[in-house]
Amino acid sequence: MTDIRQELSSLTIDRERPARGGRWWPALLLLPILAALAAFFMYGVRRWSRGVEVETVRASIAPNRPSTAMPRTEITTKPAKICEVCK
Repeated sequence: MTDIRQELSSLTIDRERPARGGRWWPALLLLPILAALAAFFMYGVRRWSRGVEVETVRASIAPNRPSTAMPRTEITTKPAKICEVCK
């Protein structure tokens, strides 16, 4: 019995080494959740702030001259000929 008491009395507490903390596991759970929320928020802000893309142009008055790109066509009031096959 005295051997056990001597062994127990020779044991000491090492106060220089910091104790192992068990508080790291909430950070492991919280970090991915915060990263997912940040990514979702950034995606949503970018999508909502983008809006509708609109192309703008500046109107101007063209000089009064005939265009060579499209020949002028006269509007006629003659009745159109109806195809005999279509009747």
